[in-house]
Amino acid sequence: MDGLQPLLNHVITGNDNENPHGLTKSQIIEKNRLIKDFSPQLWGIAEEAINKGVVKGLYKNE
Repeated sequence: MDGLQPLLNHVITGNDNENPHGLTKSQIIEKNRLIKDFSPQLWGIAEEAINKGVVKGLYKNE
């Protein structure tokens, strides 16, 4: 849960197309991999948030 909260917060409150560090989808997946290892159900929520972050322009989809 500790890893999921910042991800959700960033996607919900981040400004559209704001990615000053050039973060990529694969970087975000790797950083949050522990969620996937811990709980497939929570990973579904995380994956949905990551995809929304891509659509919102918070992460590059490479």
